[in-house]
Amino acid sequence: ALPICTHRHAAHQVLSPEYQLVRYPEHYLTNQVEVLWSLSERPVGELIDEVGQYVRVWGHSGVHWDVTAATRPQDTEAELRRRGAPLTETTLVLAYDLTAGLPELAEPPGVTSQVASDEASVRAGQIVYREVWGNPKAPTDAEIELALAETQRQLADWSEFRVVSYLNGEPASFGGCTLVDGVARLWGAGTRAALRGHGAYRVVLARR
Repeated sequence: ALPICTHRHAAHQVLSPEYQLVRYPEHYLTNQVEVLWSLSERPVGELIDEVGQYVRVWGHSGVHWDVTAATRPQDTEAELRRRGAPLTETTLVLAYDLTAGLPELAEPPGVTSQVASDEASVRAGQIVYREVWGNPKAPTDAEIELALAETQRQLADWSEFRVVSYLNGEPASFGGCTLVDGVARLWGAGTRAALRGHGAYRVVLARR
């Protein structure tokens, strides 16, 4: 039997002891279907075929598969490539030891920041996020309403929050933080191309 497909915050996911497969909502600016991790003792071809069943049922023709040093089986990448999958992205995960305190990240002149918590700050964050990650369309009122509701729900227990910075009052940089088991996972940060080089990204990093 296949693992159960569940709904989480408008996304669909298949979460089993062997992998996590997510189909994101249409308004997410990410790969629409993604295997976030896989750790299995089964033959890799069997695992890929199973994931493919969900992808096809969801009406998609492809899936983004994250492969790391911990991925099992070890020949996952080789089998994906054998089936014609291209390498689309290479990432490096960095961590900072906060035992000795925060590094010096002072706010430069003209740059301010805030935790996104109301309609104006959520809209500012969406403007930056969409421009940085390649969506030229302005967010609709319905999308802002959805993002605001999600933001306020997460702020209720600080499980997740987002920070937006402004350069002379104009939305400049944006980034999120998710708290999991005492670890702060920083994600999604970027600065609008025309406003880079003024410290807006640094301020978002410092506030998170």
